[in-house]
Amino acid sequence: MQNATNVLIIDSQTSSRTALAERLRSDRFQVIELTTCDDLGAASGETNADCIIVQLQAEGLDTCRAIRDFRAADGRPLIAVDDRDEPLERIVALELGADDVIARRTDPREVAARLKAILRRGRIEEKLDPTARAGASVLRFGKWAIDMVQRRVFAPGAGDVAMTSGEFDILKCFVEKPLRPITREQILEATRSGRSFGYDRSIDVLIGRIRRKLEDDPGRPRLIQTVHGVGYVMTSLVYPHQSIQEI
Repeated sequence: MQNATNVLIIDSQTSSRTALAERLRSDRFQVIELTTCDDLGAASGETNADCIIVQLQAEGLDTCRAIRDFRAADGRPLIAVDDRDEPLERIVALELGADDVIARRTDPREVAARLKAILRRGRIEEKLDPTARAGASVLRFGKWAIDMVQRRVFAPGAGDVAMTSGEFDILKCFVEKPLRPITREQILEATRSGRSFGYDRSIDVLIGRIRRKLEDDPGRPRLIQTVHGVGYVMTSLVYPHQSIQEI
């Protein structure tokens, strides 16, 4: 199959692995199935896997660590399948490099949809210049602009959006990591150097304030969405902009 997307599934549960593989093949993916991660490095190299889906057990966390090491060079996405519905394990998997964590009971059709979304996001990000974005002081996200140096947020037709220091720091954290789920712990680490242990619920309050200032409908947020059991995600692309006034 020309230009097919190759998916490597590592899962010891045969029935679940087979059901997902069949669903992906029906969606025109090429699928390789493994029961363990023993030969992960060799298998992924031989199959040129575009994405890896791995069962998240004790071995799964080890797999995430291994993938973290070699995926940095090639950027292939990783989806972890959570058997035990443990929030801490999901958080650890995300911190180790997983792009998404899904429950074992998730319908294979949803898994396929999530996989397509991750691959589509990757293609969009490839079109952007990450070096330019990293060096830019003014960034655009949706209809908004943020000046990282002057610490300003600008709304078209409305001028500057008043933000406290804490609100700006959290928004900056999202802008620096768009389209990827971020845990409260990661936000605390980025904004407070991890010193405010036990203060993570304040993150929810500050994000609520940011939503009231940026969302068209704060009750149904579209820009900063909740990822249940994980944290939050900014759903907008972020790219460099010439001037905070030129929107």
